[in-house]
Amino acid sequence: MKNDIHQLRITVQDMHRLLEKLVALQEADHRLCRVVLQPGADTSADELEDYLDKQQVKDYLGIGEATYYRWVREGKLNPRGGKGQHRYYKRDIRELMEARKYRYRG
Repeated sequence: MKNDIHQLRITVQDMHRLLEKLVALQEADHRLCRVVLQPGADTSADELEDYLDKQQVKDYLGIGEATYYRWVREGKLNPRGGKGQHRYYKRDIRELMEARKYRYRG
């Protein structure tokens, strides 16, 4: 019984962390939409950024280092930039997420 409660607590904590990441991503998307819809608005450089770096992509997709490099090798992820810099267009990552979302549906 104690083991089940402990496992449940860990699961709830993991869910909480995932929800926090989701809220942060939604807020970033909201700021980006506000910039696009209100061109005269005061914005910071972060709000105008169109790219995600490697770590942001891994966090967004919920994948680890090995999966990340496998997907790059397989062509699922196409990094932009040179000299070892991995940058991605946000729209490319969203499209990949949409493809994964509907992959298992019939």
